[in-house]
Amino acid sequence: MMRVRLKAFVLVTVLWLVSCRRPSPSESSSIVGAWLVTIPEAPFPYHLFIFDADGTVHQSNPDAGDANTSDSALMGAWTTSANEIKAKLVEVTADRNTHKFVSRAEISF
Repeated sequence: MMRVRLKAFVLVTVLWLVSCRRPSPSESSSIVGAWLVTIPEAPFPYHLFIFDADGTVHQSNPDAGDANTSDSALMGAWTTSANEIKAKLVEVTADRNTHKFVSRAEISF
């Protein structure tokens, strides 16, 4: 269930990022940069996504977003081709009380 929620969250977030960014005429169409994203359905709605020019992506939100697991970071790689953004992201979560591994989620889109 957590993986499905995470996949849906990441997909909605990236689609929102792509649709909301309006580059100036002097810019190329690029998602490179830092984005503050609000996802009302997420346990903590505010997230920071950073798309680096070298093809890496980082996502962060406060650790308090999930009371049971540490889901505050997601990392991966992205690329563009034919006006399409493709990415593969990975998140590893741990139990807050025991500090033991809970899950590893891979999201591709």
